[in-house]
Amino acid sequence: MIENKEFEEIIKRILVGETTRKRIAKEYKMSMRKLNDMISQLSKTNPELYNKFIARFPYKPKSITNIDFVELTKEMIKKDLSLEVAAEIYEISGRTITRRISEFKNSDTIDEQTGRTLHDLYDLYKRYKKGELSIDDIKFIEEMQIGKVVKKEKTKDREDELTNLINKYYRLVDQGLSKAKAAKKLGFEYTDMYKKEKELERIKTQISAKSKMAEFKNRYKETVKPPANNQINKENELKKEKEER
Repeated sequence: MIENKEFEEIIKRILVGETTRKRIAKEYKMSMRKLNDMISQLSKTNPELYNKFIARFPYKPKSITNIDFVELTKEMIKKDLSLEVAAEIYEISGRTITRRISEFKNSDTIDEQTGRTLHDLYDLYKRYKKGELSIDDIKFIEEMQIGKVVKKEKTKDREDELTNLINKYYRLVDQGLSKAKAAKKLGFEYTDMYKKEKELERIKTQISAKSKMAEFKNRYKETVKPPANNQINKENELKKEKEER
């Protein structure tokens, strides 16, 4: 168990670049979700440090919905990224990547950049994985351009998306379904819904902290007003008199 003071020192080390969240999670043998939960708790125990942290590392929502799996597949082929590396970079499971690539198998949708179908891209990926690329394949890969894998998603949009999903989830629970069955009806596992609740909590904590900071700054501006023009003139006159002496 990390004591509050020790954890605050860890956060300060992250802020100055001495370490990273991933290293801390590995060092203390905790999940990234657990570490993020502890960071969110700082909003209550040390709001000033928390505000510094979210100013330096604002929460950026990442979800499967904002991953372009066509571009990700092209990137994996062109940059020779293993499934494990791609999963770590984009913080999604390797199983999810494999499943989404498999969906291209029977698709006749044309990829505008390459002019080929997603079925062709699937076949190319399979040949790449087996190490059976032809000379034409290699030439095609060299000329292939990669678009953005992650599409920008606003934090507020993600908050709305999660709020709507979780509201649906609890309406089903209120109707008598178990949490596991309610999650399954929405296309998720119970553990997925737990993670989404934690993500929503994290987003709301950050938004609340930023709102309080903005409110404080506005109040400060109102109380600390610049001197009126006549006061400035008097100060200038006194300064001039002193210089003349």
